[in-house]
Formats: sequence, C-alpha cells, structure tokens
Amino acid sequence: MNDKERLYHQEEIILALKPYLEAFSQNKVSNKGLVIYAKALSNLSLEEIHAAMIKILRTSKFFPTISEIISESDKIRDFLQENSAPTASEAWQEAMRNAKENHVYKEWVYSHKAVKVAVERFGVMEFCLLQERDMNIARSQFMRIYEGVLEGEKARQQYKDALSCLPDAIVEKLKQLGKSLNNPKPYMFNTRRNAISKVI
Repeated sequence: MNDKERLYHQEEIILALKPYLEAFSQNKVSNKGLVIYAKALSNLSLEEIHAAMIKILRTSKFFPTISEIISESDKIRDFLQENSAPTASEAWQEAMRNAKENHVYKEWVYSHKAVKVAVERFGVMEFCLLQERDMNIARSQFMRIYEGVLEGEKARQQYKDALSCLPDAIVEKLKQLGKSLNNPKPYMFNTRRNAISKVI
C-alpha cells in the first residue's frame, strides 16, 4: 500500500467507525479522535474492523480502544484460519508426545512454529532424557520458555503492523536511523588535547 492508498483507506476507516460512536452509550471518542484511530488501524481491512467492532459491541458498553480493536481482529483472524498457537500446557504435551514417539531417531512434528522454537531452546535431548522426578520443574521451565516465544512473536508482529501504518518516507527514515545506531562513528583519542574527539 503506497501513501496515497493508505490515506484513502484511512478516510474509509473514519467513515466506517462513525456509526459506532452512536452505538456505544459510554463513548468519549470524538470525530477528531477517529483520525488517530484510522492511522493506527490502517493495516487492517474494513472487514476486519467491522468484525472486531461487532464482537466488541456485543460484549462491551464502552467504545473500544485501538488496542482492543486490534486484539479482537487478531482473535477473529486466528479463529477463521484455525492456526492459533496452542496453550503452554498443550505445547508441553505435544513435546512430551514427540519425545515418547519420535525420541532422537525420528523427525519431530509440530503443530505451530512457536512450539518448535521453544523445544529447540529447551533441548530435544533434555526431553528425551527427562526423569519422572524432574518432570514438574521441567514443565514449568518449558512453559515459561514457550510463553516467552509467543510474547516475542506477538511483539515482532505489533512492530510490523505499526510500521505498515506509517508513510513510506517515515519508515525509510526510521530504517536509516536504525542503521546509524547500529554503525556508530568511531572515536579517536587525541593525545595532544588529552580528549576524545569524533572522527568525521
């Protein structure tokens, strides 16, 4: 989506959200506030926004925040695609089943990439050699690792979505800034002046 298309889409979002202002009895969002909503939600389609708003309308009397709309949209997308990540308990059971059925002799099968990452961080061999007496501690450790993986994936997607809402010029400037921070100019010690001066 280029800048012109993004601006047009934001105008569509404002028009789509306006009727919902009247639908919620507890509403503190103004028409001007919808401009901010449109910018932050511009990575979502109108269909996703409407679906999220209808879901929220059925369960809340308050006009939703931007984060609530995004959260509901994500849940609806996962529900329709049936690709949501398993719970930490389900991930543990999946890993233990792999250890029992495949051990180190066969390739492990995963229902979600987050489970695979968590298993690799915990260690396949550790699962295979796990003793009964260590089961509770290991389960707790693995579940913490898995939840950390999910949080990391969620954060990366949030950054990606946020950047997709910005004009291309701003995103490019942010990229250049990131490069400059990763590659700072070297410093040289000036023995005559007994000070550190930047090499330009």
